[in-house]
Amino acid sequence: MPKSPPPLDPELERAIEERLRARLEEHAAQAFVDGDAVRHRAEHEAQRRAAEDRRDLARAVRNHVAAGVVMALLMLLGVSTSEWVRAWVAR
Repeated sequence: MPKSPPPLDPELERAIEERLRARLEEHAAQAFVDGDAVRHRAEHEAQRRAAEDRRDLARAVRNHVAAGVVMALLMLLGVSTSEWVRAWVAR
C-alpha cells in the first residue's frame, strides 16, 4: 500500500489555495457573459431551446417528406394497376 505524502507547510498550502481560487475566479469570469452566472444560464437555455426547435423542424420536414413519398408510391401503384386492368380488358 503506497504511503501518503507528508503534509504541506501551512503557508505553502494557503498560497496554493489562494492561487487556485484566483484561477478559478478568473476562469469563471471568462466563462460567464460579463461575469453574470444567471445570464450565462439563460444563454444555455436559449441555445437548448433553439436546438430543440431545429430538431422539431427537422422531424416535421422528415415526416412531411415521408408522407409525400408514400402518397407518390400509392399513386404510382394506382396508375400502374389501372393501366394493367385496362390492358387486360383490351385483350
